[in-house]
Amino acid sequence: MEWEKPFTRRGWSLIPWDYSQEDPLVPQKHYPVVINPRSSETFFLSDMQTFRDQMLEIFAGANTLQRFRFRYIRGRFLSDDGRLFDVKLSGPLRELLRELLDEAASAH
Repeated sequence: MEWEKPFTRRGWSLIPWDYSQEDPLVPQKHYPVVINPRSSETFFLSDMQTFRDQMLEIFAGANTLQRFRFRYIRGRFLSDDGRLFDVKLSGPLRELLRELLDEAASAH
């Protein structure tokens, strides 16, 4: 999976948290994962603190225009055949990204 900021070719790749067995509460997932048409799959990206730290680091160096474009950040998933699919972000995750973006902007 990767994060992609609109109107740019730069993305940030990430390895899902459930790829390794680091957290006893998150079951390990074996990749690649088959996602059938018209179905969904949940992926654990990271623990909350790591996610917050990494996203704040990404947002921290952004200027005003970049911060505006970050409001439309999206997740993309690369399939085995090289096609990119948009990831539907949950409402709470979308809200957290907005909060982190505002936090990074106020610290700048």
